[in-house]
Amino acid sequence: FVKFDTANGFLVNARSTPPDYVVVTFVKQDQRNALWIANYDATNGSPIAFLDVDGRTGHFSTNEGLRSALISAIEIDNANRVWVGSENAGVSGIDHNNTLFDRSDDRLGQGLGKEDGLESVRITSLAEDEEGIMWIGTDQGLNSWFPRPDPVSSHFGLISDDIRVVRVDPQNNKWIGTSAGISVLSGKDNFSLSEFTIQN
Repeated sequence: FVKFDTANGFLVNARSTPPDYVVVTFVKQDQRNALWIANYDATNGSPIAFLDVDGRTGHFSTNEGLRSALISAIEIDNANRVWVGSENAGVSGIDHNNTLFDRSDDRLGQGLGKEDGLESVRITSLAEDEEGIMWIGTDQGLNSWFPRPDPVSSHFGLISDDIRVVRVDPQNNKWIGTSAGISVLSGKDNFSLSEFTIQN
């Protein structure tokens, strides 16, 4: 197997850890089979690392527009754009135009924060559904985002607003794991809810 760590320079230690201690909080494969890796709180300021199918590596940094180095979630949308959730600054977008090693056509200015309507900037999960809606779990509630003039919507009535994880099944149902159990949002209307708890 191949090993990636501080020795080969692909990943670096977190600011609060010893020099050889790497914290990886998320790994996601995109539509072209590149791997995207969250190198949490990277000391070099490049918390997003990627590895393409040819073994080439690269990074995206906070200097290029990422909102934070404290990465908590990664999602790849149906246009192969990368969405990055953070623990303290909302969501960043990476549109690399499917040219990972040509930065001239990249767009990293997109993102979502409190000013856009997020319930919280502490992002716990990201998941795109079959309709292209991005579901954003936070520690204070569930949001959804779809490009339009008023992009961020809030969703209420869940078993808890302390969202831990959001996943979408093949029927487009949203499974929302919380600190109190699971709420399931129907893929038919994105409104109807059912719940799973220790009581049922």
